[in-house]
Amino acid sequence: MQRPISLMAAGLIALMSAVQAAADNEATVHALLADVTLADGVSQLEAQNIAKAYFIHNVGCGAFNEITDGGENWVVQGGFGYSAEPIVGFVINKQTGALTSPIGPDYTDPLVMLTEPGQG
Repeated sequence: MQRPISLMAAGLIALMSAVQAAADNEATVHALLADVTLADGVSQLEAQNIAKAYFIHNVGCGAFNEITDGGENWVVQGGFGYSAEPIVGFVINKQTGALTSPIGPDYTDPLVMLTEPGQG
């Protein structure tokens, strides 16, 4: 009879760990987006914070690498999945902050990530 109790305890510990990880991720998203102001355009640092928050909030299996200048957009460089397939077409508009992503939801206002549940 001891085995089922230890399995239940292990399951409960795993669940508590997952809940804590989700809470930590949301706290990180909030910290990354706390100083982003879209009204004055999006700086490279703000784009970097938006991209990092996006990966935490929506992707789960992938990695953000860097932001490069793509003219009117910041281009997000990163990898998706366990094989880190290069992401093509992930941009953040410099003027408005609108985000277009081929690996998850698009946002006209990326600060919405502060109020919606994460997917990653």
